Amino acid sequence: MVEKNGSEPPKKRAASRDINYAEGDPDAELMRENQLIESLEHHNALKIKKSRKNEELVKYQDYLNDKFTSWNFVPNLPPSFRKTSRFANFIELEGSMVNKSRQCLFSDEGELLKANDTIYMVSEPPGEPYYIGRIVEFVCKPEFKDLVQELEKYTTEIPSKYFQLKMNWYYRPRDIHTHTKSVGPRLVYASLHHDVCPITSYRGKCTVIHSNEVPAALHNKIELVTKDNVFYFDQLFDRHSLKYYDVYPTDTVLTFDSKSSFLYYLAKRFHHVYVEEGYPLEKVLKRYCLGDEGQGTEDNSWDYRCTTCREWCASSQCLKCDECQCAVHLACMEPPLPRKPNKGIVWLCYICLRRQEGTVESLNEVIQEEQLDKAFIEASKSSLGNLATQRVQTEVPILRESTWFQYMGQYLISHMKDLLDDNLLLPFPFKTSRVGLKYQWLGCSDPEKWHPRSYSSDDTNEERGKPSSAELNWRLDGLKITPDELDDYVRQCREHFPIKLSMSPESCNFLDMILKILMECDYDQNLALKLCETKLTRESLKEPTLSPDEVKQFEEGVAKHGSELNLVSECVPTQPLSMIVRFYYHWKKTPNGRAIWGNFKGRSKNRQKKSHNNGLEDANNRKSNRERKPTKLALQSDVCKFQRDYRFIDESCFDVENMPILKDYFHCQFCKIDFSPMWYKVTGGFDEEEDTAEVSNAISSARTGKSKTKAKNDHRSLDALCIRCARLWRRYGVKWEPPMEVFKRLTGANNSNLQALLGSILDEENMNILKTPPQQAGEKLVEWELVIDAELLARQRLILTRQPNTFVKYKRHSAASRTRLYKMVKRPYDREAYSIENLRNELKEYLKRYNAQLGLTINDGSDHQITQ
Repeated sequence: MVEKNGSEPPKKRAASRDINYAEGDPDAELMRENQLIESLEHHNALKIKKSRKNEELVKYQDYLNDKFTSWNFVPNLPPSFRKTSRFANFIELEGSMVNKSRQCLFSDEGELLKANDTIYMVSEPPGEPYYIGRIVEFVCKPEFKDLVQELEKYTTEIPSKYFQLKMNWYYRPRDIHTHTKSVGPRLVYASLHHDVCPITSYRGKCTVIHSNEVPAALHNKIELVTKDNVFYFDQLFDRHSLKYYDVYPTDTVLTFDSKSSFLYYLAKRFHHVYVEEGYPLEKVLKRYCLGDEGQGTEDNSWDYRCTTCREWCASSQCLKCDECQCAVHLACMEPPLPRKPNKGIVWLCYICLRRQEGTVESLNEVIQEEQLDKAFIEASKSSLGNLATQRVQTEVPILRESTWFQYMGQYLISHMKDLLDDNLLLPFPFKTSRVGLKYQWLGCSDPEKWHPRSYSSDDTNEERGKPSSAELNWRLDGLKITPDELDDYVRQCREHFPIKLSMSPESCNFLDMILKILMECDYDQNLALKLCETKLTRESLKEPTLSPDEVKQFEEGVAKHGSELNLVSECVPTQPLSMIVRFYYHWKKTPNGRAIWGNFKGRSKNRQKKSHNNGLEDANNRKSNRERKPTKLALQSDVCKFQRDYRFIDESCFDVENMPILKDYFHCQFCKIDFSPMWYKVTGGFDEEEDTAEVSNAISSARTGKSKTKAKNDHRSLDALCIRCARLWRRYGVKWEPPMEVFKRLTGANNSNLQALLGSILDEENMNILKTPPQQAGEKLVEWELVIDAELLARQRLILTRQPNTFVKYKRHSAASRTRLYKMVKRPYDREAYSIENLRNELKEYLKRYNAQLGLTINDGSDHQITQ
């Protein structure tokens, strides 16, 4: 309907409206809108992050793509790293003294070394990493022992030049096995290996601690990674049995039960105890020495103590009950078993079988056996505790410093009381006889099938080793001859007969025969000397005697076959192989032997020389025969050397005073650079005789004005170690790696993490701040010094890409520090003052001073005496 004015009439209001009562729909729509907004924000964030990442890549893209700037040079160390950069330290022994009672070495500057210090010692050969060891004690040198013992009656302070160091070594992983990438560079293994070494082998102090002692010895665990010269151990390696043992500090063992007098006494007496690998020491102590728990109230799967003999069982020589987990030796069973049964067979012990029977008699027997076992354990614990309490209360002085490692393993489980004996030390692991088919012959177990057989082939049926089957060569009768008379007889024989027979006085056959003749003459020296005149011949002594023709055949055979003596013997058909062998070991030390065998082309060192010598022959043939006179400067230098006698005290580096002249004669075997302030020896890269002569010839050639171009063509570069690689190799046994390889080891296979780490390192301008987390280096088993070198190289290379001339400054800085380093390893030295005769005379002078007031007589070792 339309109104008159043409407009439509208003619509009527609807009587009802459509209302949506589903409240979840708006919420779902709102959630979709929020998710859309979040996805857009996340997408924008990713775009921003990607753009920033691309900016970072673009920022250092030229740096990464630069192929002209080397990644390999010796970086300049910031001041904060220079304090610990020295890796070769020496002790000035002039004027130093050793206090025997306190076991320390001191000088006017204070205490230098003391017992139980852990130190670096130069290795043998010197190109290897330093040895790490603990000072056990200061030991007098054998040649001065008599005079030092006399001097100790008056004073405990004696000059250090009469002493040596007794060392207890720690092994690096590379000393034990070849696969060392799975272990950290700071890990070492304790040992029971002792040696006596000169004090001059000292190369610096280090710290070796047990892994359980880290919280007490260091501020935090990070220092175990970042602190210089810190090592840790948790196992001991026995070089004789080639087995590993778990080590526990006695302070840690004391925490098992702080109220135990037994553990308290152990902690007072020993530093560490060690047990077989996997031996549950804590559980053993708590069950059999300390705790109050019953034997059957907990899991027994770890317990391998035999229920019959009470000793510990090896898993291969025992059976464990499938019900109660108790262990029994195969030999302790009735009857004994020769071997373990096949897998899958269920074995139950006697107690469990009786328990399964369920009768009153069997159950009573089970209860009785369990009570007896429990009573035995309680009695053992009570007896051990009472004895330990007595030891603690008596306050007997305990020399804890004399015992560092004490065995406390499975063979002492029934002999714990032995550890409380003040006079008993057990530093070495126990070994027992091995029983079983694998180790013993059981053919005599059946007497019906076996009967004794004689060792001899004749019918005498005499046992070997008795006087009738053995010939006596020598027996000393102290009633008929004194040791001095015996020494005089041997001296006369050695002075007279070997020269006459053209043989060595150290020949074993010669010494055996003169002693046997003396014994046969009833120790009459004059009669024995007369008899030696007739009995001692080259034939009776089985000395090889070759004619000139045979010697010629022998030398031709060695020149052809080398040390293959079977083939050499075929060249001398008139002599047996035994004579050829004996003659060879004497002949090779003669001039002909050194000339023929020393230049044999088949020797490994001669193979390496061959290519080098071939190149030098032509160059030597072209040399002028004109003798060049040394310059005035060289003559003055020689005069100074004659007036001042200096000794080069570091045998692990090259004694090359004219290092700038020889800068082209060395290159680093690890990192391949050719400049370093000092060059150090490395195993496999230095031949003592050949290379030392070559360096000397190079110095002479450079002094006489030989051109550099010609010098480069006339020599080969000697393999050595630069100062950076030597610092890593000597202290930690780590070979240098390029920076990018180090960063890849730290970040793994994730390329984004690698780029992030490299970007954070290059963004840091302060050289004293490192961006790599120490925890990351410890987890990835990367040596921290290698991380420092990689970060410094990366930052200083960035400077080189922007300022290429800076590389020349690095080389100049390296050359400038050579003089300072060289002065540290070259000291004045008086050869005569350190001769044995002069040192003994000094000791006698010391004794004269102390004996002057007493008027005593001193024996000077000669035929006369000095009387005050």
